[in-house]
Amino acid sequence: MAGPEVDEEEAAFERRRRRAGTRPVAKSKPKGKAGLVFGWLLLLLVIGGLVGGGWFYKSRVVALLPVTAKLYDLAGIAVEVPYPGFVVVPGVKTTAQEVDGRKIWLIDGEVRNVGVRPRPSPKLVARVMKDDQPLKSWTFEIGGGDVEPGETVPFETSVEELPGATRLSVDFIDEPAINN
Repeated sequence: MAGPEVDEEEAAFERRRRRAGTRPVAKSKPKGKAGLVFGWLLLLLVIGGLVGGGWFYKSRVVALLPVTAKLYDLAGIAVEVPYPGFVVVPGVKTTAQEVDGRKIWLIDGEVRNVGVRPRPSPKLVARVMKDDQPLKSWTFEIGGGDVEPGETVPFETSVEELPGATRLSVDFIDEPAINN
């Protein structure tokens, strides 16, 4: 008796389904745990990369996003902020010229205020290196008044050519921290 009742119920269900215009739903196979494990590993890898990058490049992170200095401070991580709110725009150019029989290097580039309020023009230091040994360093000022948020200000300096020089860097002179 159980057999005919089941058949009648299935037939009634099939008639209702046809009237409603629905299609039978295919049963999905249970998925393996490999996809779940891969997803978790990928998430952990991304989080680990962000934490590692935030740790090893913390000075760059704070230079580009000064507000993150407060987050590092909350986490108890000391971060050097040489001149908060400013970055040297990549692409500093060096060109050689001859002036009065001497070879001179002209160095020019740009500094951008990435902070949220106007800041006084920063003081810069240029260093000429031979491998990792400093050959010469000097300080210079950009001049002018305050630099507005988002504003880019050009700088220019010069030095006599130094034989054997392999690298030039332009950085900010350490100044007291400025609150954002």
